[in-house]
Amino acid sequence: TLGKQHLNIIGVYRSPSENLETGLETLSLILDEVEAEKYPTVILGDINVNSMIQDRDSRMLSEMLNTHNIMRMNLPPTRITPTSQTSIDCVCSNLSATDMTTTIIMTGIS
Repeated sequence: TLGKQHLNIIGVYRSPSENLETGLETLSLILDEVEAEKYPTVILGDINVNSMIQDRDSRMLSEMLNTHNIMRMNLPPTRITPTSQTSIDCVCSNLSATDMTTTIIMTGIS
C-alpha cells in the first residue's frame, strides 16, 4: 500500500528466446490475480518487445495490456549498439500520464 492506497508494482523479464505468447499469457494471469483493473498498477522491466516499431509482437503486447486498461509508456532507446537502437524495456501503467514521471538513466550497464 502507498499511504492507505493499494498499489501493484510488477517487475518483469522475458528472455528473447521465450515464446512471447506464453509470456503475455503469464503476465495477463498475474494482472488478473492482482486485480489490476481495480488498483493502480505499474509494470517495469525488460519484455524484449521493441516499442519503436509496430510489428506483430508490439501489437500483441498492446492488445494484452489494453484488456487490463494498461498503457505502455513511450521510452527512448534503452538498448543501443553500434548498429541499432531499440526500446525493449517497458514501463506500463493504468495511472494517468500526469500522475507518473518516467526517466531513463543511461548507465552503460546492460
